[in-house]
Amino acid sequence: MRFFLGLDGGGTKTACALCDEDGLIVGFSVGGPSNHLSLARGEEALREALRDVVEDAFSRAGIGRPRLSAACLALAGVGLDGRSPVAARVACEVVPADDIVLENDAVAALVGATAKDWGVVVISGTGSIAVGIDREGRRARAGGWGYLIGDEGSGYDIGRRGLTAVARAHDGRGNYTILVEKALAHYRLDTLDGLRSVLYRSETKAKDIASFAPLVVAAACEGDAASVDILQTAGRELGLSAVAVVKALGLEDEEFDVAPCGSVFKAGQLVVGPFRSELLRAAPSARIVSPRFPAVIGALMIALRRSGRVVDGAVLSNMARGCLECGLPVGDVGEATCEGKD
Repeated sequence: MRFFLGLDGGGTKTACALCDEDGLIVGFSVGGPSNHLSLARGEEALREALRDVVEDAFSRAGIGRPRLSAACLALAGVGLDGRSPVAARVACEVVPADDIVLENDAVAALVGATAKDWGVVVISGTGSIAVGIDREGRRARAGGWGYLIGDEGSGYDIGRRGLTAVARAHDGRGNYTILVEKALAHYRLDTLDGLRSVLYRSETKAKDIASFAPLVVAAACEGDAASVDILQTAGRELGLSAVAVVKALGLEDEEFDVAPCGSVFKAGQLVVGPFRSELLRAAPSARIVSPRFPAVIGALMIALRRSGRVVDGAVLSNMARGCLECGLPVGDVGEATCEGKD
């Protein structure tokens, strides 16, 4: 029996799954962050994170520690071209596999979300990025520049814009918004004068600003004009990222899947509507699809295809069953098939 490993690692957590050649998931584990570019101890922290999650997945699988036929490690610290000397070195030390594939985590997200090896994925959580792959394997990205100079349409962007609206309303430079009351409650303040001391503490990170985004969504659902505008702007920005990828790959007249992923899209039509309008204006034949599988399963698909295994309907069904057993989200499996490439 041949076994395969898929791993999705980012700045928040790392997920690892093991499956057999039929797509039956035999082991699954979740560990801590593994982006060596943002972790204080860099390569050492990456090595520890990968070793912990891989060993835990083997332990849960109960199959010993056999040599794997193939493994795909999709990591946030790997470039879109799949290259990272640091990650490659660590992967060879930690993962016992005949063939190891390194990928950017967004590529695994695309493959998992579409259950295909081409298309476009737009991810918006704390940060944001759009990545596309065409039928010939050419790749393009837009966004992913981080919160200092980018991440438009992300949870951080929405949270920051919401807090800006709060400050403007407080000063009288902008219209009143119910975000004022929500900010006071969220940060447990009596007056907004204390907001500066909360936000400008040295330990404040992008995720702390992004934590205000759900309150912007809630305010928009209550009809707050400022919040509605913030979400619609976010949707347009995410659409523009998708369009940039589409144009870079020359997909304007093609039929292809676009999968919006991440917590921001859960805000619904206030984000998805403007996103769809921007995208379809440039690529009217694009199909916006709900994500089918999470990125860790996309990594498994890449590993299987690497060995020449066709990821057909039966394999996808087994993976979907395994996702449910592991508590992972799974959408409509559909008729998609991932075929191995030469």
